Amino acid sequence: MQGKASANNFGLSFYDKFDYNNGYVSGILGIDYLDKKVIKVIIDKGTKEEKETKEINSSDLVANINLEGGYKFNLPKNVSIEPFVGTNFITYLRGGFDENTELGYESDPEVNFKANMTLGARVRAQLSETFNLGGFMSYTKYLTNPTLKLKADLKEYNFQNEIEGLKLEDNYVKYGVDLRAKAKDNIEINVSYQGKNLKTHGVSAGVKFEF
Repeated sequence: MQGKASANNFGLSFYDKFDYNNGYVSGILGIDYLDKKVIKVIIDKGTKEEKETKEINSSDLVANINLEGGYKFNLPKNVSIEPFVGTNFITYLRGGFDENTELGYESDPEVNFKANMTLGARVRAQLSETFNLGGFMSYTKYLTNPTLKLKADLKEYNFQNEIEGLKLEDNYVKYGVDLRAKAKDNIEINVSYQGKNLKTHGVSAGVKFEF
């Protein structure tokens, strides 16, 4: 058997932040629609020629709610530390499908609900009127099983099986440092490094304009 898969993704998100004294609460609502198409080609073992081609279409809907809150403590020598806690709620509505072959699976629409929690802190020091240096570290852990699952039936044999799908990233530490320099009152230059679990690393630079 051979095949190929393709997908189109459409997403929409909303963000808001509420500040009070040295604390804040922020929220993100995201909605994604995923349209998938899988083409399976069944090969005849004897002739090695294509015996049958099946096209399987399905659609998934993902709703994501992210909430975060923190409080900034101002320390001596122009240093501040901001502990924060966040949580992420994911509702994954997997569309039904039918492979429509002799040994093919079929499945009804199914909902997976996942949730994780993040604990972390940000630190920033004002080195001079022009430069400030910051860093952060956070740890994220799923409160639910991070693996997306679905129940599928082999309709020809009246047999049901639980299939494990995508496993969401779990149990990871993120960290980073950044240096900011104010070129003018409305222009800031930023150079930063971010890493994850000592395996993933990234460096970026940017310019921020305020007007």
